[in-house]
Amino acid sequence: MKPIPEGTVKVFFALIELADGQTAVEFNFENESLRHQLDNTMRTNMFEKWIDRVLENKLKIKSQLHLGSEFEYTRTVDDKGKVVDPFVPKFDIMKV
Repeated sequence: MKPIPEGTVKVFFALIELADGQTAVEFNFENESLRHQLDNTMRTNMFEKWIDRVLENKLKIKSQLHLGSEFEYTRTVDDKGKVVDPFVPKFDIMKV
């Protein structure tokens, strides 16, 4: 009834109180060390591209290492209702 997301991207926010009483917001994606500031280090139209890049990298690693939970494994079934390992490619990657 509810689809399983392919992956997630964590974004960590920090609220910084400045000397003049104002606050600034900084954020970073996953384990990246670069801390972004609104209107300073990242344009607002770039948010989605950064998230897509992090998600794409995570999915590459997941497909190469076959990382997945038992829940994900049991959610993929064929036409006959038999559990199919979603982490095994259906084609020979070396031939492609």
